[in-house]
Amino acid sequence: MAEFGIMVPHFGQNVGAESIRDVAQAADDLGFASIWTADHVALPATFRSRYPFTDDGRFPIPGTWSFLDIFPTLGYLAGVTNRVKLGVGVCIVPYRNAVMLAKLIASVDQLSEGRFIFGAGVGWLEEEFDALGVSFADRGKLTDETLRFLDYAYGTSGPLTFEGDLVKVNDMLIEPGLYAGRAPDVWVGGVSKPALRRTAQFGSTWFPHLTGAAPDLMQARVTHINDLRAKYGRDGGTAIALFLPIEVTEAPVNESNQVWERRVLRGTASQIMETVDLYTGLGVAHFKLVFGGKPDKRIDTMKRLVEAGLPVSSVAPELTHP
Repeated sequence: MAEFGIMVPHFGQNVGAESIRDVAQAADDLGFASIWTADHVALPATFRSRYPFTDDGRFPIPGTWSFLDIFPTLGYLAGVTNRVKLGVGVCIVPYRNAVMLAKLIASVDQLSEGRFIFGAGVGWLEEEFDALGVSFADRGKLTDETLRFLDYAYGTSGPLTFEGDLVKVNDMLIEPGLYAGRAPDVWVGGVSKPALRRTAQFGSTWFPHLTGAAPDLMQARVTHINDLRAKYGRDGGTAIALFLPIEVTEAPVNESNQVWERRVLRGTASQIMETVDLYTGLGVAHFKLVFGGKPDKRIDTMKRLVEAGLPVSSVAPELTHP
């Protein structure tokens, strides 16, 4: 059975601890499998870079909105939830020093007792790279080296020595590692050839966006990933998750274009379920549902989806939260 997660309101006009907590705890209580954050550090007043997931290339979040950092947010959420997994979809890997990133990931994983999902991407906003002093041109190479370092760091006990072109560590201890010594759970976003190769090389899960996720393309890309996994000597096939932006409406919505040609899936809860069923049949094991609104509206949307038959896990009627 597929699993379902939701984005918590850690960015927007009315961001605060209460709103994030209320939505996260509602997801926990309702049986959702995961709660998610997204990654931006600073947004430009004027955008030059083109956002890949809107028709006009405009980023839909104004820079004047608050945007909390992923790792403190996830640490907070670890303390106010009981069982949901905590994900970042996706962390822009090159934004953070590799050693610092290893520390942040392990800290959240320890505090959540192994509930962390590390979504990984290379980033698209060149102005943000400039502000952070990171080479936009080298972002792919730096992502690869960082993922290689994380794999090495979490699989090695004792002092770490790593010699890459961009990541260099000499005889250093970075403790603790991941909770209970587990292997990192890496979900790689993107549909480019490098993203598919990274999924095969480092990832447990391929994590594309709804836009462009045509059934024939998805099947071909999964086959390509699994062929590469075999070449890298990795056992088993890749899992599939889908980034699914939705807007639940009262009345049915009739659109002429295909579901995978849309930036946002609009429709009644029943129509949303039809798309979920379609992609579940294609092998998608996890859906990250992204929708907006104030906390009460978000919680109402979750309840409507569950009432429409969204197959969330069965949990106790009332969980006791911290």
